[in-house]
Amino acid sequence: MFRKGQDMNKRQLLLIITGIIVLLSAVRSDADTLILKNGREVYGDIIDETDEYVKINMSGDIVKFSRGEIDRINKVTPEEKERFEVEEKKYEIDQSKKGLVIYRGRWMAPEEKADKIWGDSCSISNISAEWSASPGGSSKKSWSPRVMAMVENLSKSFDIESLYLKILILDADKNIVGDSVVEFVGTVPAGYNKPIITYGSGQLTSDTSFAYMDADISRKWRAEVYMGNSEDGPWKKVKSVIVEIPANFVGVAD
Repeated sequence: MFRKGQDMNKRQLLLIITGIIVLLSAVRSDADTLILKNGREVYGDIIDETDEYVKINMSGDIVKFSRGEIDRINKVTPEEKERFEVEEKKYEIDQSKKGLVIYRGRWMAPEEKADKIWGDSCSISNISAEWSASPGGSSKKSWSPRVMAMVENLSKSFDIESLYLKILILDADKNIVGDSVVEFVGTVPAGYNKPIITYGSGQLTSDTSFAYMDADISRKWRAEVYMGNSEDGPWKKVKSVIVEIPANFVGVAD
């Protein structure tokens, strides 16, 4: 029973992947097609058929469907496959002559590919923010929002050489406080992590503000974190987090 469940999960995953491929690229005209009774279409090469099931090769994965799941089958002839291979080869040559390269099944400019590899490789996690005390003058203190995160390069071969983080601080009314802060992270080698600590714009000079925030979470400020590959962007929003109040002010107002 457990094995059967594993097979079902694998097949469902392959169907989802196949659906995504169909949406993002042109349907293969050289592929056999299974039209299932649930409305889905499965593309690949049929490698085995019986009265009870059909086995199809879906990009290297062999999946078996029972005849009861299948509404109808569309097969391509050897001549059609040969014609498609010729057309596909010509298309690849034409795209290469234009200076385009292929990435994740799509032709694009080399610059776009580099940007996509950069975006796919960069992961920013464990994002948090808190108020951090700093000397403000005489016996007073000022408080600044400190933002912490972990930058991870998911690629095993691609170094992230130009990574910037932008920090926006929003008050309880969702107004941007001060200016945005842009932090240059620097190089993150393939497969490595890099902890980041930076400070957002905006300060508090009164401890009493924390009492209001502790009593009403809606009064807490937020830090928005963005990432980009230049100091001018373009920027992709990563996450928005609450700027937590210092632990020694939690519950004081009760």
